[in-house]
Amino acid sequence: MNQDPAQMEARIAELTRELESSPDPHLKESARQLVQLVLELHGAALARLLGLLQEPGGLDPARLRALTHDDLIASVLALHGLHPDPLPERARQALQRLQPRLAAQGVEAELHGFTPEGLAQIRVRRPGAESDPHLKAQLEEALLAAAPEIAGFALEWVAVLAPRPNFVPLASLLPQPVGEKPQRCDLCGQALTEPHPHYFERAPRRLLCVCDLCGLVLGNDTGRYSAVVSAIRWLPELKISPAQWQQLGSPVGLLFVYVDEEGVPWGEFPSPGGMVRAEIDAGIWRELAGENPELAALRPYVEAWVAHRTPGAEEYFLAPLDGCYRLAALIRQHWQGFSGGEQVQQEVAARLAEWRQVTPRAK
Repeated sequence: MNQDPAQMEARIAELTRELESSPDPHLKESARQLVQLVLELHGAALARLLGLLQEPGGLDPARLRALTHDDLIASVLALHGLHPDPLPERARQALQRLQPRLAAQGVEAELHGFTPEGLAQIRVRRPGAESDPHLKAQLEEALLAAAPEIAGFALEWVAVLAPRPNFVPLASLLPQPVGEKPQRCDLCGQALTEPHPHYFERAPRRLLCVCDLCGLVLGNDTGRYSAVVSAIRWLPELKISPAQWQQLGSPVGLLFVYVDEEGVPWGEFPSPGGMVRAEIDAGIWRELAGENPELAALRPYVEAWVAHRTPGAEEYFLAPLDGCYRLAALIRQHWQGFSGGEQVQQEVAARLAEWRQVTPRAK
């Protein structure tokens, strides 16, 4: 019987409701024990199968990990407590995959942990603090698909009144229209000229626009502030496999990754609502950096690896962090509809073509 998994799940739910409504308590208890024994038997068989696959001569770790990218296999492994990723990590990855859809609605969702009762604690930032049943259903469906053992949800709704100040507003990285009030230095408040330096402040992590005088005083690196590099490098020889890209964990085809002073990767991707944080798998990042010296030599905080992947094509750059934010501002400026529209794709292609033309290839 080759039924669709979704149809099978619906039938299971239907049969469960019928049993729960039965007036015979002995029948309900017998059915419960039967299902429990079948699940335990399947769980033991799966555990033994995974053990054999992990033995010498079985599947290599990358192929074994690829099994968890199949939604049906991943849900069954999670149901039996055999998924290699812990519950919090799977929940965060589910929210990350959902983030592009949320960003298009001006929404940001963040997992804050789990209560002792197993409830997922999620903070939802959106215009207006009142709860939204449709949005709540979206979040619960995405999380339960990745982590069916979640016992329930505790959602906190937070009203978004203004852009979060972690980074300079994306609009400030675009040319200012004539007659607009001049942008001010984030350190001394003086009016800025174009172009002006950018610095990364390590605590809190944010990009700053500064005047020439403050830039002269700060120099290149003060420990707290780091000057953003200006060079862009095209990496035409760099290639990563589809499996590596999938394991990297990016939900979209345009990704910016920078590292801190310890080499820990931080990822972001552009959306119509601004930059969105992307959780980067540290293990696969170390693997990529080991295969590509350019990634291992990224300057902490101020230089980013830019990955642009479309169906049938891929290209990679090293770019200053403010260059990434200018590209994100361009995307936000021209975004139309749910998917962005053709003009956004043309603008991104034109900007990356400039990056290829004005900078030498990395050797």
